[in-house]
Amino acid sequence: MNINERFSQKHVVIFSFLVGLIFVAIFGFGLFHLILAFTFPHFLAIPSMDYLFSSINNFIAFILLIALIKKIDLFKNIPWNIGGIKKGLLLGFTLIVFTILQMALIYSNALDKNIVFNLITMLNTVIYCISIGLWEETLCRGLLLTNMLKKWGNTKKGLVISIILSSVIFGGLHIISAFNAGLIPALIQVSYASIMGILLAIIYIKTKSLWSVIVLHIILNFSAYSMPYLVPGSIGNPPYFIIFLILFNVLWLVLSFFLIVKMDVEDINNLLYFNQEHEHQ
Repeated sequence: MNINERFSQKHVVIFSFLVGLIFVAIFGFGLFHLILAFTFPHFLAIPSMDYLFSSINNFIAFILLIALIKKIDLFKNIPWNIGGIKKGLLLGFTLIVFTILQMALIYSNALDKNIVFNLITMLNTVIYCISIGLWEETLCRGLLLTNMLKKWGNTKKGLVISIILSSVIFGGLHIISAFNAGLIPALIQVSYASIMGILLAIIYIKTKSLWSVIVLHIILNFSAYSMPYLVPGSIGNPPYFIIFLILFNVLWLVLSFFLIVKMDVEDINNLLYFNQEHEHQ
């Protein structure tokens, strides 16, 4: 066990908040996006090129996270497990329904309901959604949650603390929205992202697959980032969206409660040692 691993395990809370703050300060605010925009300002005139610059920023974050995870010797405890995606889609069915309904609500609220499909724009949007799912899930579920479970996952109490704390950090990262939308909308996003994070954390543990939550995260992002280009006349969510959001948050909390009740320490062992067990099969 090297000194980096000892720090990440001995000071789990400090390590988690420190890593979260550093990555949000650098990548959440889009440092590399700003550098690219400043270096190539004429490219921003191209529709959705802003998404492509942000994608590069996010992929750099993902690469550095993988390097950090390997540095603290945690990579072997994170199961990517492509085979868990199907189970993840089933457990995350309500998240998919939420995405579809949100797209429908945005469309119904559009001033001009004409749909415009541009291949390059949609490709950049998909790449952007993939990049967000990759770096945010690798940070919050892959690094932070797995590290917490490695430290505290030998008890049911530790399991619950790990899920809630990593999800609160995940939700807190979305406070950066305050710089664009204002404090109240940002606090709403922080709240629902935290609740959504709890469900994603449970799905990660149940599926023993980081890919399962990455895919769900990509799907969730698609409604928010594709609609402004698919339906240029859209003006965002309707006023009654808050009711829709509250109902789904209650649903996710209830679903998460019943899933956590059925979880035990064995689920954590299956997650942390999934890679080792499958290497010998």
